[in-house]
Amino acid sequence: MGPGPCATWLFLLVQPLLPDKIAGYETLLDGVIFPSYSAAQRLEAKRHGFKSYAPKVVGMVLFHAALSLSGVTAAALAYQYYAVQIVWIASVLTGCLLAGYDFYYRSANPQVEAQPLIVGFKRMACAWAFVLPTYLVSAGYVW
Repeated sequence: MGPGPCATWLFLLVQPLLPDKIAGYETLLDGVIFPSYSAAQRLEAKRHGFKSYAPKVVGMVLFHAALSLSGVTAAALAYQYYAVQIVWIASVLTGCLLAGYDFYYRSANPQVEAQPLIVGFKRMACAWAFVLPTYLVSAGYVW
């Protein structure tokens, strides 16, 4: 694991021990671990529930690392063949357009609920369903 994830991991684990102002800052991970908590509730949960908070941080950073590895792998496959690059770029742009549409639609219509997290995983699986076969054909493993 590189310095970035290690620094993130370290900061998230020591954040509850820092002064109130810094410890109360919301991190991206807090939206997953503590959805709809206020700053005071989040700080309380981090400090007094550290035994349950720390394993969640470790798990989330490892999970994020696995998802990052998936993206790096897809990019590495795309780098080797032009057809795979086109499919990968189209997959990424399609995902960005869909996420942007969802975001701005919800911004204009606050009563609309956010899409569940699983939608992102389905989009990632769909991208792999196009990228991997294109790579296998381009590399000569199939046909």
